[in-house]
Amino acid sequence: MVTMKAKTQWNARAVKVAAKLGEIHGLTQAGGAIRKTAQRRIKINPKPSPPGSSPNSRQGAFRNAVQYAVDKYRVSCLIGPSADIVADVGQAMEFGGPFRGQNYPARPTMKPALDIVMPRLPEFWKESVKAH
Repeated sequence: MVTMKAKTQWNARAVKVAAKLGEIHGLTQAGGAIRKTAQRRIKINPKPSPPGSSPNSRQGAFRNAVQYAVDKYRVSCLIGPSADIVADVGQAMEFGGPFRGQNYPARPTMKPALDIVMPRLPEFWKESVKAH
């Protein structure tokens, strides 16, 4: 007969910290993947894209304006064209509507990018909580 003794110790704070770091890491990976997918959908072309497809960018400014940021305190990720770079034309492009006296048809980029990346989202959090 074999006798064995084991001692375990539960450190709730360490588990919470590891889970939070894993969550932030997953959000960062997801945000980067959605951003990159959205950027790849925006082509550099001086002509407007057909309504319903991703917008074209004349010189690449709109494509480069797509950014993401992870808020560690709110545990959230914001992804889309930066208004600091391209004003609020991103909203008019994504959903359609008025911008600078013109009415734009919808040319969504962010929702299709999310739809493309959606099946991969679980892998960004897979094994994200690890013991140290």
